[in-house]
Amino acid sequence: MGRHRSSSSSKPTPTLRKLKVVKEGTKNIHIILVPGVGTLACDDWSFYRHQPWSDFFASLDTGVAIHGYNHGVSLEDCFSWQQLLNEGEEFLEKLQTFVDKHRVIVTFLFFALFAKNNIKEPKRLLFICHGLGGVIAKKALCIAGTRNARCSHLLTTIAGIVFLGTPHRLEGASEGDFGGRLASILKLGNLTRTTLNRQALARLRDARVMLELADDFEETNIRVEMLSIFEKELTEIKDHRPLKPKTRKIIVRPQVVDELLCSIGTNMERKLGVQLDHLQLPAMRDEHGSSISQIRLWLKSIICPPNVQNQPNNRAHNVQILPADMSNSTRQAARNGVSGWPEPRASSHVNADSSPEQQSIEALLENFSVQQLDPGIPCLMMHAYARNKDFYGRQDVLSKIDDWLLPANDQMPPSPPDRIHVGILCGMHGLGKTEIAIEYAFTREARFDAVLWIRADDSSKLESDIAQIAIRLGIQDPNEPDNQVTNRGLAIEWLRNPFKIDHSTGVRVRASWLVIFDNADEPDILAPYRDIAHSGAVLITSRSPLSKTSFSHHASSLDVQTFDVEDAGLFVQKYTEIEGHLEEARQVGDRLGGLPLKLAQMAGIIRLRFLTYSDFMRIYDAEEIHEMEVQSPRKPARGQISTVLEKLSDSARAILEVSSFLDPDSIQEELLTTHATNVDIPSYPKNVGAFFMARGQLIGSSLFRHNQEKAEYWIHRSTRDDVRAQIEPERKRKVFSNVVTMVAAAWPVQEVEGHDVTLWDTSKALYPHVLSLEDAYKKYFKQKEYLDGDFQFAELLNRAGWYKHERGESPIIKPLLELALDLCNRGTSVDHQDLESDIRYTLGAVASGTNDADGSMMHNKRVLEIRLAIAEGRGTVDEKLASAYNQMGISWVMAGDYKKGEEHFATSAQTYENIPDYTKDKRSLALVNLGLTYWLQGDLKQASDVLETGLADREKIYGPMDKHCFRTGRFLQALGNVRFSQGRLKESEDFHRRALKQYQSTIRNRHHRTADVCHKMAQHCLRNGLLEDAIVFIDQALKNWSVDPEIYAPEIARTSFLKAKVLTEAGRENDAAKLFQEGASMRHKITKVWRDSKDLREEDFDELVTFWSK
Repeated sequence: MGRHRSSSSSKPTPTLRKLKVVKEGTKNIHIILVPGVGTLACDDWSFYRHQPWSDFFASLDTGVAIHGYNHGVSLEDCFSWQQLLNEGEEFLEKLQTFVDKHRVIVTFLFFALFAKNNIKEPKRLLFICHGLGGVIAKKALCIAGTRNARCSHLLTTIAGIVFLGTPHRLEGASEGDFGGRLASILKLGNLTRTTLNRQALARLRDARVMLELADDFEETNIRVEMLSIFEKELTEIKDHRPLKPKTRKIIVRPQVVDELLCSIGTNMERKLGVQLDHLQLPAMRDEHGSSISQIRLWLKSIICPPNVQNQPNNRAHNVQILPADMSNSTRQAARNGVSGWPEPRASSHVNADSSPEQQSIEALLENFSVQQLDPGIPCLMMHAYARNKDFYGRQDVLSKIDDWLLPANDQMPPSPPDRIHVGILCGMHGLGKTEIAIEYAFTREARFDAVLWIRADDSSKLESDIAQIAIRLGIQDPNEPDNQVTNRGLAIEWLRNPFKIDHSTGVRVRASWLVIFDNADEPDILAPYRDIAHSGAVLITSRSPLSKTSFSHHASSLDVQTFDVEDAGLFVQKYTEIEGHLEEARQVGDRLGGLPLKLAQMAGIIRLRFLTYSDFMRIYDAEEIHEMEVQSPRKPARGQISTVLEKLSDSARAILEVSSFLDPDSIQEELLTTHATNVDIPSYPKNVGAFFMARGQLIGSSLFRHNQEKAEYWIHRSTRDDVRAQIEPERKRKVFSNVVTMVAAAWPVQEVEGHDVTLWDTSKALYPHVLSLEDAYKKYFKQKEYLDGDFQFAELLNRAGWYKHERGESPIIKPLLELALDLCNRGTSVDHQDLESDIRYTLGAVASGTNDADGSMMHNKRVLEIRLAIAEGRGTVDEKLASAYNQMGISWVMAGDYKKGEEHFATSAQTYENIPDYTKDKRSLALVNLGLTYWLQGDLKQASDVLETGLADREKIYGPMDKHCFRTGRFLQALGNVRFSQGRLKESEDFHRRALKQYQSTIRNRHHRTADVCHKMAQHCLRNGLLEDAIVFIDQALKNWSVDPEIYAPEIARTSFLKAKVLTEAGRENDAAKLFQEGASMRHKITKVWRDSKDLREEDFDELVTFWSK
């Protein structure tokens, strides 16, 4: 059936109608077909009338209805890419009407799949799109992504998308070549006998709007399973315009849409080549090859996920976590943070008919699953900030932010839609950017489901606050609710795909959020979070002009200005609470340059000193002008911070000076009172009553903001900097040392090697103060001579470093520890040597845990030298000496000298036995490392005996499978390795299974040691034919290591190679070949020796990783 060309004004009205009910059911899947342009209409697609397809749909446990969309776009000489994109709006309206009418879950099989919904609903939608029909679908989804309020139900109902030969982009090609490839699709005239003239085809080589669509579709971050099918056969392209009477020009080209042209590049996409040409794609008949059965398997996994427990030995076809490019997916995971929502397992229960071993494996895998809980909506996360009841003005700025961030309530915005809702407040400090953002958060709270304040002045706070989102929403992993890395991943995933539960229906619907990144003065600090922008609203405050484009080139921005004379006068009048005398108030405001921070501080002085405006002006004019950092852009302002400080009591000034060296965002009252008893500053308040008196002056002068509920304070950063600048150098050092004493008194004490997780909450609250002290030290004191307080500061830095190491954040703490070491090395006493060994112990542990063999050797050698010298001087051995021998053994094994490692581990175990108050569990690490060293040297009997002894020691003290410490898991893991080498495979699997369970109960799911055992369990699953389980274990391991792909490159290379073996076994040769090549490339980068992937074995990758990971 042909189409006749007509003018654009008479284009048929688009329709969406039911074509066939393939199977009736109480639970229905609605499949929506979207045809290409100039190709088969949906009515003529033969696949759903073909008997094998009818049998397939009949076999499903759900009803199936087929719907067709007729967009009415025809081939005319006036055809344009923009005309095609405009159809996205029409299609979206039809979809919205369809969903509103049927309230179904949509699974788009346009060959582009939208958001996969795991909420249990009786009906779903699936889209299948052919050729340029997929372009219409993509545009519709991009528009829908910007319309949260109107399209939230539609977006959450989409289960999947299939793209049949839909072009996306052409990496590495010019814009003209890309347009030429697209135009070739329009030459398929053998069906409609209508083609475009040469001028039209030449015009269509300009395909910039199609490239913009590809960018928009990728940035929209659609979290739905997608199947991109590309043709492997050549397509005959005919030109029906006669060259001569009774002649036709026939052109045969390669594949119209090949793998490169169709690739979207998201990890939600799977690509599949079929032995069809472009025009045959909608047929999908069985004679077209085995790939058709793979399409059915994919569809079945989307329509009704299989109960894999009922098929324990046939997992190959259920492998779904298969990124097309492991290197890209791994790098993406590292950039974005680990995704907190692991791929859902097909069943949440263990089949009673499974063997005990299989049930045990399923239980372990269930521990990796994170339930998509009901988020605590509404959510307001503002840290210590409370609303400023005295906020004045800025209504024009607040309205401007509304224009940027608030979506229309009940109407759909015109096309093309705004791409993102991102606004940036820019300007120098003191203009009130943060105050404006606070006011906006509290006054617009009701317009968003979640309002989330993120401190973005340094990466540590930023990552901590992102992780806090998961805790505040209540979506953290119950298996490890305090794991910052896990919570950060969960939070990012929710921000990308925000949802809430409609409790009246139990349905998951889209949620709205506002994230405020405050003080993002470093332009690149927000780079890892750019992809959340399309899912909500973002407000950024920053001093840097570069911030206007660094987060997004599509962001809106505003340079915040000082108050004009009128507003400045009204502001002063409001803050001083002096009625009348507006003209004098204007003079005060004008003299202070209209800068809000200065106005608030001087108004506080007027109020506290009971001055009139004229009194203030006389005093102000008599004051000496002091240099300061905050300068008005209108005219030089007097009334600097020195003026404010001179009006404070000595006690209030002392509190302010102390606070200037603490983190300004959250200063705990307890720190300034309970832990300040040893402060050696005469004017500092000695009791709580005196503190409250002095505090009142600071709050009244607008120097302190107070959150009474949390008993916390915050000060403006410019105030902090100015107060520091006013302190004389000698006094500055004294104040700094006293602040170190305060924080050290509050920091929980434990020995190096301690693992008391109950202390983490206190350490977490104090850690930002340590970073503030580190910053101040480097700025003011680093080049100065050694002073007495440096030793205590070095101790504090080392404690903070060990805390971060315990939490698995080792790579970020080296600068902290190196500063501590520099401070420590300036002294020569025994105490300094003792501290140096502690610092180097931490640095050595960090190096060993991050595959830095040279760093491990350097630091651990020095630790052992120090401990031996101290032991000789004291005439007795201690636990630190025993531990130093163990650490030195690790360094020797990492260097490949197993014999020296063995000697040091044995000496360590013997030294532990000679210390006072010895108990057998103290030698655990030495014994497990000694056992592994015997195993590496092939002495399996000795290895087994040592490891069994160490495990028995721990079980006698703590009982089997204790949760006291991860060291029991290390014995189980090592015994699993030994049993495997002995050929006792069932015992090996049992030990590794128990090791993983023990790790899950102690160091939790995200630790690198947990990943090591996941690798081992994947090997066992591969051997037993449990391919899906193997993939889950592998992907969990890769997730854990993706937090730092450079440090964990050996582990990632090894496990990627193992994944390739699993994919080969699953019949996924193409994906496997890519991973084999990826693994070989990573190995080459590490070893600098190239070997072809075909020549590599697992043993070649085992040699890359450190000995306890083997």
